[in-house]
Amino acid sequence: MSPMEQAVFPVSSKVATTLRLCVREPASATRREVSTALAAVEDWSATLHVATQHRIVGYIARAAAESNAALPHPVQQTLRHLGLVQTGEGLRMESHLRRIADAFHTADIPVIVLKGPALARTLYPAIALRPYADLDLTIRDDDEDAAIQVLLDVGFHEVVDPPERARRSQRSHGGHEGHFHRRFETADDSVLVELHLDPLQLGLKAVCEAGRWQRAQPLPGVPGALMLGPEDQVVQLSVHAHKHGFERLIWLKDLDLLVRQHGDTLNWGLVRKVARAEGVCGSVWYALWLTRELLGAPLAERQLKALRPAAPVRVLYRCVWPVRSVAGLTARMHRRAVQFRAAESLRGMLPATLLMGRRWARTRALVEVALG
Repeated sequence: MSPMEQAVFPVSSKVATTLRLCVREPASATRREVSTALAAVEDWSATLHVATQHRIVGYIARAAAESNAALPHPVQQTLRHLGLVQTGEGLRMESHLRRIADAFHTADIPVIVLKGPALARTLYPAIALRPYADLDLTIRDDDEDAAIQVLLDVGFHEVVDPPERARRSQRSHGGHEGHFHRRFETADDSVLVELHLDPLQLGLKAVCEAGRWQRAQPLPGVPGALMLGPEDQVVQLSVHAHKHGFERLIWLKDLDLLVRQHGDTLNWGLVRKVARAEGVCGSVWYALWLTRELLGAPLAERQLKALRPAAPVRVLYRCVWPVRSVAGLTARMHRRAVQFRAAESLRGMLPATLLMGRRWARTRALVEVALG
């Protein structure tokens, strides 16, 4: 179990409620509610600690300004400082992203930018509202070797983590497995790039990659780089949040803003088609349901109903990832319940087979492992 899976931060219900109110869009939480909640904060040190862990510090400052809440002067200074730090860090990461994207473009290697770097510049009104710690890039299978060489040429070195080492040492089981990611860092370890061949990172070979590339769109402000189309963003962001156990509220905020920006034009039929094909309807349903319940995302019941899995699976989801834990900002990762890892044998394969879709492909791999 990784440190991230083990880390559960104690959070009072009052702090969790206050932070959720700050993150909700103004139409979903009244100014009086927000102002009252902020005025009642007793331990600002704990509140800012939790907000930092969930990457939502910027939303405290925004909520205070919009609700005319009078924060203690030291808190205002801290929020101002953290906002400047996050803005500076965002600009630094964007500089690296543009440099890497230019190198890929020069080498004629298409690249899709995932999560934070793409969302910060397309969904969020200010860079400080969407901090991120690494650069997630997706490339095509055939470009893996060339892409690695590009990263090496621009000053990165590969860091082989235990899951990747185990995957390399494990023989293939019928070609069902998908790659997870390969990690690259600068010499001073100040920038991390995760290179993906599959944005969903579930451990099974993706079946919709060709369509995802066809629907990809230019990433504004980063020449030569692409981002996922909005329907594919819904699926990828939902799966990512689920895979990490809904540990950070900012991941639900990503979905909230995506739905608000594209809700009227989203092709929900395509979302459902891709989710079913990849076996992640449950992930998309639960992530969107949580986003609606906790952040007030404008999602119709019919949109969620079309995605929700069978009743027994819904019960299991709420047991493994309880709503009270997500709402209380104390949720934690249960990686094996989502990702399918043949390199870990039955322990890494059985939980996801029970809780996720594409059970036939998972069962075949299970049988092949059992038969040696």
